[in-house]
Amino acid sequence: MRLQLTTILIVSLTSSYGQSKTRLPIWTFNTTDARVFGLSLGYTTTEKIKNVSSNGLRFELIGWGLLLPLIGSSPLADNDSLHNEVMKKPYAERINGLNLSPLGVGCNCKVNGLNIYGVGSIIRQVNGISAGCIMNFAEIHNGLQASIYFNSTYDSNGVQVAFISNSNVGTVKGLQIAAGNETKNLKGVQIGIYNKTKKIRGLQIGLWNVNEKGKRPILNF
Repeated sequence: MRLQLTTILIVSLTSSYGQSKTRLPIWTFNTTDARVFGLSLGYTTTEKIKNVSSNGLRFELIGWGLLLPLIGSSPLADNDSLHNEVMKKPYAERINGLNLSPLGVGCNCKVNGLNIYGVGSIIRQVNGISAGCIMNFAEIHNGLQASIYFNSTYDSNGVQVAFISNSNVGTVKGLQIAAGNETKNLKGVQIGIYNKTKKIRGLQIGLWNVNEKGKRPILNF
């Protein structure tokens, strides 16, 4: 009797959730118009992914981030007008929780939480922490962005940490730490061997520092 009641309950829940396009506890993000609660599985392809939210753990087996070390130029917008156009477009995915990709992650998505990747990561917006091995790209990053080799954003609000370099097309509001740091507009602190910004309201600490006021060793502000 108890087994029958449990079976009826599971069937009714699956049916009701199916009608509302809410999926649990395991589903794929390679779909459209779905909300996944629990484990969201899939891979990045040219297949249409639209209006999908993953709440819990999103696991991407193979993503475009795997190919980032082979690109010849930055995939991010290179001017304000293009950046604004990119950010006006709807997100294909929203990820609330943990986004995990052992090889590399790449999606037209917003991550609210933790993004952990292997080779490379390219995401439109991260609110939280994004960390991994080689290359880390985001149009907008709010929080901590970390990589062994290279971080790049259009706008960064928070902390960027890398062994080699941090690069920003737009504005950094916060802290950059790497061997080389570069941005257009700095509102915060750069710490590295070489630091460069066109506009500054803050402090540069490094062997050589460049801003619109001049070029100086050790400290520039």
